[in-house]
Amino acid sequence: MLRILGIIVLLTYSQIESVTIEYPESAHIVERKREDINSIDEIFRYYLVPREIQFHADALQGRLSYFLRCKGKTDSITLIPPPAANSHLALNRDYQSKIVTATLRNQLRSELVGRYTCSETVNDKKQETSVHVFIQDGTSVFTKRLYPTVLQQTGIHFFNLPCQTTSWYPRMSCPTPTNSSQCPTRQCSARERQVNELKCNIPICTGQDICIPVHFNPSDLQASKVFFDPQIGFAIENPKLPTALNGFTCMSNYTPSQISRVPFDSFDPDHIEIHQPSLNVMPDETVKLSCEIQYGTKLARKIPSIFWFEDIFDLNLIANETERAVFNPLTQLYSRNSSITLRGFKPNKVYRFYCVRVSEQGIYSRSVDIKCADTPLLDLEVTSTGSNTFIPASYGSDSSYDISIFTIPRSKILLEITRDGISLANDKRFEIIST
Repeated sequence: MLRILGIIVLLTYSQIESVTIEYPESAHIVERKREDINSIDEIFRYYLVPREIQFHADALQGRLSYFLRCKGKTDSITLIPPPAANSHLALNRDYQSKIVTATLRNQLRSELVGRYTCSETVNDKKQETSVHVFIQDGTSVFTKRLYPTVLQQTGIHFFNLPCQTTSWYPRMSCPTPTNSSQCPTRQCSARERQVNELKCNIPICTGQDICIPVHFNPSDLQASKVFFDPQIGFAIENPKLPTALNGFTCMSNYTPSQISRVPFDSFDPDHIEIHQPSLNVMPDETVKLSCEIQYGTKLARKIPSIFWFEDIFDLNLIANETERAVFNPLTQLYSRNSSITLRGFKPNKVYRFYCVRVSEQGIYSRSVDIKCADTPLLDLEVTSTGSNTFIPASYGSDSSYDISIFTIPRSKILLEITRDGISLANDKRFEIIST
């Protein structure tokens, strides 16, 4: 029995470790595993890769034999670089060794920054692992100067300024040393500062990690939250945008001449909409949430993807379905729906779910809140038809009333007509008509 169990454990471990990503051994290539992932907001945590590899420009001095190596156990082994890196890498697949090797076509460039995924299919199951690569060239902070247009979203939860950084050192705030002598500034000539302003502006802090402060403009957006991570840039939650806004800029005080521009367009043909408003439910209810995106037929453009971010609560996920896109010839737009069906809500808890759209314009989402009530509430309103004045009901009168019933959450309702505690169900003078 123990031998069989050992074999099962070994096979399970073998499947988990079936794909790996390797890099050359060099003093100028550093790997780290993010220890802060669990402390990050769940909606942002989804987009981060815990394993990071940082290549310093000096790594090329020893002529790298390869850039990355994706190793697996089947012929289906595949290495997927970020789109901007494809033209700067050569991918070689060796079917005999089950290895895909990525080599540099020229030099280490900021276009190589991003997520690399190594995957294969084993026994009809996809196995994959990912790393996020940084290229520390020593001169730049952000990966490129021009980004796709950010589109305005009505009622959006957050949107993304995709200002990725070339290294893992940037932060929104850097610690201020108690003693300024601990972090002296380099003494650079005007010529040296012009050649490498980043190196000249970074203070030399003994015993401290390098920290590069970054920010964006306009800064006064009254956002409820601003999140920054070198892998994804800035995420701004519920901002109030000026009416006359053409774009954003991402920058660092250490590189004042380098400005990354993010265009902004207030007109948004691509929208994301949750069909249900915020809901109140009972613990025994099953809830289905649906969300829709629309996008046009622009050429040379990647199709946006849509999904529900629901993996943050201990609920029973009954269904998670995304439909194929449907084209409307009248509006010349594609629409695509995604839905989730859930059970297992706990009383007196509020759940928030995000419908997310990922496209070339960045990461957008909308949210819906579900409040689980312990006991149902009933709001009953009786008004006389055709009159705004109160008319009391009495025997012998010829009156009709509109009865509007609102239950929170949705519940079955039993209507009964009584007089002095005696049922009038068989009294033909009273009739209940439901609509």
